[in-house]
Amino acid sequence: MIGCGHIGRRLITYLRPFGCDIRVHDPYLPKVVPDIMGFLLTSLEYVLAESDVVVCLAPLTPATRRLLGARELALLRPGAVFVNVSRGAIVDPDALIARLRRGDIVAGLDVFDPEPIPADSPIKDLPNVFLSPHIAWAGQGGETFLTLMVDELERHFHGHETLYDLTPRTRANRAGAPPPAGDG
Repeated sequence: MIGCGHIGRRLITYLRPFGCDIRVHDPYLPKVVPDIMGFLLTSLEYVLAESDVVVCLAPLTPATRRLLGARELALLRPGAVFVNVSRGAIVDPDALIARLRRGDIVAGLDVFDPEPIPADSPIKDLPNVFLSPHIAWAGQGGETFLTLMVDELERHFHGHETLYDLTPRTRANRAGAPPPAGDG
């Protein structure tokens, strides 16, 4: 996985019963999370080169824009599946199309850059690409996030500890800055 925020951690809990070997690249993730959840926190290169399935869940920030270009996509092993459900601009679209044209990997794309996908984009004609609209939030998932938001507000207004605080680490992540030293 590339990125391990709320959705990434939820995905890990869904994968746990299947005994998956989970590798994550997320420089902003507190070091205690992989220890608690039982996954390997590693480099982007390792995730790309050593995984059968790579799921991109990173937020779009100045540091993640075009994070995955030709060099990174070339690391995907033949037979790998690449899934992007985060933001299209994290992946260089020309590099992704070129990698997919080799025909040795499969992609599931919930997002693309630009959106909407241009009518003449070759991504639409590749037999090893599955496209879906980026609307998972609108159905059951959207209700879940609304519930999370309301629950967080209730915790705050009842004087309880909140779960999703805007920490220096979160602010650095969104700004594309290095993670703060010494906080996890």
